[in-house]
Amino acid sequence: MNKTAKIIVASVGILVIVFGGWQLFQPSEKKRIEQIENETKEVVDSYGSSTQRLIESTLTRKDLSGVSNDYQTTIDVIGITFQVPWERPSSVDDRGTAAELTFPEGQRITIMKAPSSSTPQKSLQEFDKDMPATSTKSLTLFNQELGKNFSGFDFFKYVLNTTPEDVSNADNLKEAKARARAIILKRGVAAPISTNPQLFQTENVQGFQFGFPDQESPVYLQLMAKNPQSFYDIIIAEGASKKVVDAIISTTKIKDAETPQPTESDKFFSE
Repeated sequence: MNKTAKIIVASVGILVIVFGGWQLFQPSEKKRIEQIENETKEVVDSYGSSTQRLIESTLTRKDLSGVSNDYQTTIDVIGITFQVPWERPSSVDDRGTAAELTFPEGQRITIMKAPSSSTPQKSLQEFDKDMPATSTKSLTLFNQELGKNFSGFDFFKYVLNTTPEDVSNADNLKEAKARARAIILKRGVAAPISTNPQLFQTENVQGFQFGFPDQESPVYLQLMAKNPQSFYDIIIAEGASKKVVDAIISTTKIKDAETPQPTESDKFFSE
């Protein structure tokens, strides 16, 4: 089970409390949406302040205009290439599905490739195995919101951009349930240091940035191509500059993967 699936499954206990009692009552749809809204608020209030800030934040689009695509050193490991404005790494620990690079001046980058079997559908199925029999299945809810065979990018984008306010603004009960489920999943799909995730799309990859450069914490990048089996995490050690982070994003290519097609009109994304 991958990291995301484990965190998702760990949230089941909370969801049982939140959603398990719905079938015991048959109030009007409006009343049931209000009930979901209140129960979601109770769950969010039980989190720590940093998680609450994450849950209440929406995605912003990262500005990569004017970024160069020609830097000093090209990195080519475990099926992915990118460039950095540094000298070549002094050491490379390549383990096939993960690699750690150390550079002459002490900078470090860790790269991890998700298993080809890792999909959001399978993660949600793992989650649904422990859901009460009376609850609507998570995969059913997300199929309704995103369409069947939705991509990892669409899944992450929907979850990361959902806030408690969206639950209260739902047009119908199924939409409210999906958004409430997304709230629970949000802290599981986001990097632990993130409060304001950013979305990016280039000619070759699309994904999300967690954390900010020039701070005493790492920057996490989740990168994926159109092919849902091509999914990488890149962790850039604390203190990396914006130039370094933008260089990696703008020059990354995933080998043997389809080029993603940007989706500019997206009802789940706020500029």
